[in-house]
Amino acid sequence: MTDVWKYNQYSFFEAIFRITMIYANLMTQNNGNKNKDYRILKTDVYKSLDPSEKNAISYFIGLMSTKLIAGRLFNIPWLMHLDVYKKSVNIKTINGDKSRPDFIGINSSNKWFVFEAKGRSHSFDKKALNKAKIQTRKLRKISGNYPNLRVAVQSSFSGDYFQIAIEDPDEYDKSAIDIEIDIKEFIFDYYKLVTNLLSYKEGYVEPTNINGIDFMVANLSEINLKIGLEKEIYNLFFDQSDKDKKKHKFKLEDFYKIMIINKLKNINSINVENNMYLGNDGIIIICDELWNIENMSKQPYKRK
Repeated sequence: MTDVWKYNQYSFFEAIFRITMIYANLMTQNNGNKNKDYRILKTDVYKSLDPSEKNAISYFIGLMSTKLIAGRLFNIPWLMHLDVYKKSVNIKTINGDKSRPDFIGINSSNKWFVFEAKGRSHSFDKKALNKAKIQTRKLRKISGNYPNLRVAVQSSFSGDYFQIAIEDPDEYDKSAIDIEIDIKEFIFDYYKLVTNLLSYKEGYVEPTNINGIDFMVANLSEINLKIGLEKEIYNLFFDQSDKDKKKHKFKLEDFYKIMIINKLKNINSINVENNMYLGNDGIIIICDELWNIENMSKQPYKRK
């Protein structure tokens, strides 16, 4: 994902495309119960696509779902696609087997996790989930430690309605590989995407306080969204020189201290407004009118 910003303005267009892809293909529906729960379903736009287009979009929806599951259900703030490290870590193939999981993640206790994401444009696919389970077993150890958990995630549709299935496979394969990941590099790379965005939108970044927590927030007026980062984390990255950034000289203990002080480890207990999503990684997304519940309950071509 860090390559999303490799080509500056054109990379920004790519980011907008990925966001609007979700906007165009998913919508909400009120369940009608007193809790005001909402379900997610396909839009007419999604249903009109040809199979190859649906597969491509389902792939990205699967990645998005896995990130949400990791953060909200398993309290794993930091999740990175393993392919980011294919050049810097020793990812070997066993007997030509290139199969491996999509993601590795770490929590604030320095415990590693393995995730494989599958997205399907149709109904639940048991074979696909079994394949995902097999892929999670292809890693044995990360930096000398066994993963605390392996998780296979499949997003699919029951009729028009979006659903997610998860399973936690046992152990690892005998041929599974070990990889070495530097935690500081991992954390630094995780935030590179949002810090690059904030740097790119430097003239549109402003401080914002939400429930006593300070953020530095960029206005993405092109897509009616604001994306920000908790201010102390922001300062931890932006106070360094370019030379220091490349060497990852920020102190990991300072980073963890920030997370604890601001209660970001228990992010689910922090109440935010309906138009906001606050991740336990300190990243906040603020939706403007284009993304509100009323608008997202309509087909894309009927939204204002």
